[in-house]
Amino acid sequence: MSDTNSKFYTGDLTNSTIDNANLNETVIRFANMKKAQIIHVDMTGSTIRASNLSEVNMEGNAWWDMRMNQCDVL
Repeated sequence: MSDTNSKFYTGDLTNSTIDNANLNETVIRFANMKKAQIIHVDMTGSTIRASNLSEVNMEGNAWWDMRMNQCDVL
């Protein structure tokens, strides 16, 4: 078992693909994720704040207790 804390700040993930990943308890802030593909990702307990999520494709993800604040999702 791994006990890690992941944090992404001010990242450019435009057109990125995140597939079959564990982002459990991850904090993402000020990230540009426009047109990203987030597929089969565990985002349980994660926080996404002040990030661009416009045109993001999300399929088959786990969202329990995930928090989103001040995100652009259009």
